[in-house]
Amino acid sequence: MYTAICGFTLFCLGICFPAPSRHGIEIPPPEVLRFMRRFGYLDQNPDDSEALYHETAIVEAIKNVQKFGALNQTGKLDQTTLDLFKKPRCGVRDIEGQSYYLRQSNATIRKKRFVFGAGTWTKRRIRYL
Repeated sequence: MYTAICGFTLFCLGICFPAPSRHGIEIPPPEVLRFMRRFGYLDQNPDDSEALYHETAIVEAIKNVQKFGALNQTGKLDQTTLDLFKKPRCGVRDIEGQSYYLRQSNATIRKKRFVFGAGTWTKRRIRYL
């Protein structure tokens, strides 16, 4: 009898106070996440699970994609951002992350002392002569 009353009470509390849901962001399609992993906007996960990405990481990755594509940085997947994902491009990563060994160990390893160039093209239209 006591178990039934406790169960009923928990059931009623579950109806009155539902678990919080994630209404802030809609989960991007798998091909968008694959694009962002491939070009360095999101960390590579060994199991490629979308559930391991935090909401702020996805929003920041979308903003970085929009910044790199010279779009308005809203952090939302609008149609212009989706069109940017579909454009043909080379396989070079846009964002270079830390090396594998620096991420895997917390040991103090001498960091490389050189600077990459600007990293972006100065022109958006390429003309062939």
